[in-house]
Order: sequence, then C-alpha cells, then structure tokens
Amino acid sequence: EAGGAGSSFGAEAEDDAPGDGSSRFGTQYRELVARYRRRPSSVPAVQRSAQELEELAAVHRGQGELWQAMRELEGALALHIRTPGRGSQSGRGGGQSAAVECGWRLADVCNSLAMQLLQDSDCAGCCTLLKCAQAHGQGNHALYATTLNNFACYHRRNGNLKLALAYLSRAVETEAAMTAAGNETHRPADTHLNLCAVYSELHSHHKAMHHAKHALRLLREELGLPMPSAPHGGPLAHAHAHAHLKLGLPMPSAPHGGPLAHA
Repeated sequence: EAGGAGSSFGAEAEDDAPGDGSSRFGTQYRELVARYRRRPSSVPAVQRSAQELEELAAVHRGQGELWQAMRELEGALALHIRTPGRGSQSGRGGGQSAAVECGWRLADVCNSLAMQLLQDSDCAGCCTLLKCAQAHGQGNHALYATTLNNFACYHRRNGNLKLALAYLSRAVETEAAMTAAGNETHRPADTHLNLCAVYSELHSHHKAMHHAKHALRLLREELGLPMPSAPHGGPLAHAHAHAHLKLGLPMPSAPHGGPLAHA
C-alpha cells in the first residue's frame, strides 16, 4: 500500500530506518534525552494513570514544553503497553488502541522537537528524533507524510538534495493515496512548497514553478480564497518565500537588496 508508515524506499534510505530495536539507536536516544530534557529535581515522583500522563503532556505541549511532553507521553505509552487490549479513549482513532494513539502523539512531538534541533544545527539529534517519530507513527499516513517532509529538511540541511527529493516524492505518493481514499483533512501544501525549494536548489526551475503553483492552489482551496492576480510579487513570490523558510534556505534578494517580504 502506498505510503504505509512502515515502508521504506530503497537502499538510499536504509540508514534512516527507525531501528528502535537496535542498541545503537537506543543509546543515541537516551544520550539525546539526557542532554536536552530538564527534569525537575525538587518534585517527588507521583504515580499517575496513562490518561493523566497524556493530559499532562497536552498541558506541557500547550506551554511549549515539548521535552516534558515527550517524557509524559513515554510514560503513558509504557503503561498502555503493560495493559494491552484497551480501546481508544478519544474516539478519534477509528478503533485504534490507546497505545497506538499515544504512540502517534509521541511521534508528533518528536517531529516538532526534531525541527527545533535542526534549527539549532543539531543534525544528529534531529535524525535521532525523526527515527523515533517514524517508529511510533506507524499506521498514521498523515503523520508519516509529515515525518518524510522533516527527513527531507534534515537531508537538505546536510546538502543531500537528491535524497531530500526522494523523501518528498514518497510524501507526495502517501498524500495522493490519502486523497484517493477520501481523506480530505490532510492538505499537502507544505510538501509541494518543499519540493519547490529543493528543485530550485537543483536548478530545475520549471519543476519548482509547477510545485509552487500546486501549493498555491491547495492553500487557496483550504482557505476558501480566490487566487489573486499579482504578476509582480504576488502569491507565487509568497509561496517561494514560505518554501525557503520551510527548508531553511537563504532568501532571494528583492530588487532593492532586502529579503523578499513574507506576509
């Protein structure tokens, strides 16, 4: 099935397999968590249920405390695994188990943290968290597409444009399968904006333009807005600026030497 969360796409991506069963990956993950996570030493440990831990994680996330949110979700997931067979508590998982849904939330947080680390130039930490996101996000195609996009950002930052393109192409396949299945809740505009940026760096400007226009159409449909006609610095320039920001590319210069305006 196209875009399955556990699928891979050839030898070029083998190094980025989740590998959560390997001792090497486990060591990398533990070292990363020890380096970044702040544990409050003055607060005594409190026995909480999995549901309480997930609620606490939601509070931490709402306050931007993603490392703490990840800790609570890890604890909740461990409790769910110890008591298998429980149904979804949220009613949003289409019958998925509580452990699976908790794993998806953990994968989502790992994706967010990975992009923070990438912005801080911690590429090794970013890759570790993306592998964790890929491992825990299995079965959720929208989450898988997001992880693929983030892997593309990681590889682009390391100068591997062809590999970034491979991840984005797989994301497009995943999103196309979701659309064909009638899933209209996921809008793949970001994928096409990222493709625009990568193709631009590869000097394939015709393809970059194609994906920029496609992203504009998707964004217009999502917002219910008509496409404005502004041939000089209109929506296409905005999309290209968004794409450069998304992948951390240098912004092109405006006619007067300043960066392109980003509305």
